[in-house]
Amino acid sequence: MGEQDQMALQAEIRRLNARISELEATIATGAATGHGETESRLASILASLEDIVWSQNPTTFDVFFINPAVEHVFGYPPEAFLQDPTLWFESIHPDDRERVESFLPQIVGQGAAEIEYRVIDSQGHVHWLHDRGLLARNAEGIPLRIDGIATDITARKQAQEEQILRLQQEETIRIQEALLRELSAPILPIDRDTLVMPLIGMIDERRAQHILEVLLTRIATEQAELVIIDITGIPMVDTYVANGLMHAAQAAGLIGVQVVFTGIRPEVAQMLVTLGVDFSRIVTLSTLERGIAYARQQVARNHAAQPRAT
Repeated sequence: MGEQDQMALQAEIRRLNARISELEATIATGAATGHGETESRLASILASLEDIVWSQNPTTFDVFFINPAVEHVFGYPPEAFLQDPTLWFESIHPDDRERVESFLPQIVGQGAAEIEYRVIDSQGHVHWLHDRGLLARNAEGIPLRIDGIATDITARKQAQEEQILRLQQEETIRIQEALLRELSAPILPIDRDTLVMPLIGMIDERRAQHILEVLLTRIATEQAELVIIDITGIPMVDTYVANGLMHAAQAAGLIGVQVVFTGIRPEVAQMLVTLGVDFSRIVTLSTLERGIAYARQQVARNHAAQPRAT
């Protein structure tokens, strides 16, 4: 708990203590009629609060007082907690009991403390509480009681959990989309000079642009000399797809990389001819295996043609 939060907590509980002390003084010094009016007013105020107001013995931790708001959270009337001092702790969620055990001793030792924990009501429903406590002392500094206020924060916790779940779902979707994008334009290195891009499925405008971006990026990263684009897995090649493939080949050619197309089935070749797409300047082979063999021969020829350093 930060210093400002602790100060705010202490101020809030001091206001409550001041009001209670004021009422106690009035009761002690007032007439019988005034005494009854004060008690009635105090009971009315405490009964109208949505927060649970409680007070306990600082030594035995027996409950001195608890207002009716406790029944809305725990499902038990205030009298049940006065009769059974263990009822509150027994209602705490088993996973939170170890933390809550140190709550009251911490208030006694430090003067104030706050904690968030879950309780299970009489119907088995789970509620979240934000509980704050302050040690009240007399003029001589002797501890008189522990006063506290517990607020039901179940709605806030549910909203936080929903937000966390939503963020997790968004992250999962982002990862899946990234994986799909990677799978939509996979690049596999055959060796340090040759890359293979096997394309599968339909190609739309967005995917065609992604293919081009991935191709050029990996060419630059791998410093490849030749790229094989295998279209065996593309079910249909229309004018749009064919032009997209040509643009990829032309872009690679501009940076000095040869592109070889493989997997052009007879029906695809016939369709390309019908569409009037000119693949005459592009090396095309029937299978990926032939494309790999051609790539190795071509790269070896290029290396052999390079002048040796003397």
